[in-house]
Amino acid sequence: MWRFALSVLGDGEEAKDVVQDVLLRSFKKVLIFNNQEAYLMRAVRNACIDRIRSRKYWAEEETSLVIEEYSHESRDTGELVRFAISRLGLKQRMAIQLKDIEGYSTEDVARILGVKENQVRTILSRARLKMKAIIEKELD
Repeated sequence: MWRFALSVLGDGEEAKDVVQDVLLRSFKKVLIFNNQEAYLMRAVRNACIDRIRSRKYWAEEETSLVIEEYSHESRDTGELVRFAISRLGLKQRMAIQLKDIEGYSTEDVARILGVKENQVRTILSRARLKMKAIIEKELD
């Protein structure tokens, strides 16, 4: 939950606060749900979005984990991938984080993001294409 909150908010301390708040608020509620993990991740997602809205940021600026410049000297693949992910929109970034990094199923990602499974596939496909274009541009 913390890694997901960190990927959305970009601040480790704020991510810890969000996870703690969600766990405290959801302590009794989580027992009544069949898929408790999806419920908690959805609650973390909503809490992160609430934090972002309260900061009154706009669109791409709201959760920037932007690495300002990719260092061509190091050619670190992980750094390049993080750079490409940071350039994605919020929903695409969350979908990539949940599906490709955290390893959730498409069904769980759909529940967490509040969309249909087909939408998740579309979001992921577009995100991956955008990442590919960003990476190719940086490598040229």
